[in-house]
Amino acid sequence: MREINRRLFMKQLGLLTAGAGAVSLLSSCYDDRLDPLTIPEKPFEIVELNLRARRLEQNRFFWETLMGFTVVDAPSANQYTLRIGQENDEKQTLLTFRKSTLPPTLEDSFFPQYHFTISIPSNQIESCLEWILQQKAINPATNEEVTIPLWKDYLNGAEIIRRNLYNSQSVFIEDPAGNVVELLARHVMNNTQDGPFNNNMFIGISEVGIVTRDVRKTAALLKETFGVEDVVGSSNSFKPMGGATGLLKLIVPGKPWIPTENELAVDHEMELTIRHTEVLDPILLPKSGVLLKTVA
Repeated sequence: MREINRRLFMKQLGLLTAGAGAVSLLSSCYDDRLDPLTIPEKPFEIVELNLRARRLEQNRFFWETLMGFTVVDAPSANQYTLRIGQENDEKQTLLTFRKSTLPPTLEDSFFPQYHFTISIPSNQIESCLEWILQQKAINPATNEEVTIPLWKDYLNGAEIIRRNLYNSQSVFIEDPAGNVVELLARHVMNNTQDGPFNNNMFIGISEVGIVTRDVRKTAALLKETFGVEDVVGSSNSFKPMGGATGLLKLIVPGKPWIPTENELAVDHEMELTIRHTEVLDPILLPKSGVLLKTVA
């Protein structure tokens, strides 16, 4: 799936950590002997996510044609915005991709690669996987058939990844820009939908990976400013903050994005807008490229 050896490249930068972080409990089968983690009640409401991307035209075809999301704004050839979720639904998220500012000599070896999560109904994970595997289209720009790349758990090859402690199941895909995207069904949510899965069942972006070299300081800032808590059992190298319908997943550079073995977290420029009780001045999160904005 990768045309480059990112692991070697990151090792040269000195960003690999020993063991690359153990990934546990990644299985499509249930284990009711485990008690789910207690997720804090107060979530982040993610309104907009603005990312840099390479291969902008191919990426737009992927998200608009294969995934079926509406482009709501495209002010130039170097930027476009998609609606994730249904129009007029308060859970919808606007996802913007802007052309990468990296020079061509670096773009294929150090390209922006993010992780974010799109929620789906709690009972639709198997049907969602089937839908993903069936999606295909001919890209008129290249006259090639395009499908949706699927990430399997590198430990056991599972396509549906069960995380018992979170009481959730996920399917992971990759877009042409190289982003690791999770399609998440949380079984604690009362949001079931009947019928076979279709692209109208995508709810919105509910989790965003935040790469920072100071997880503890970033977590303290988020807690003080927004009153959110971290998930019990998190660490100073990986700390999800927020609630079941909205998490910012703080992670140090060099750790792999689940469910991959060597797709590593690297801090890149990002703008993230969340809903808050009042509009605050934009906040640059500590030791990261993340600009956090608020809307009321």
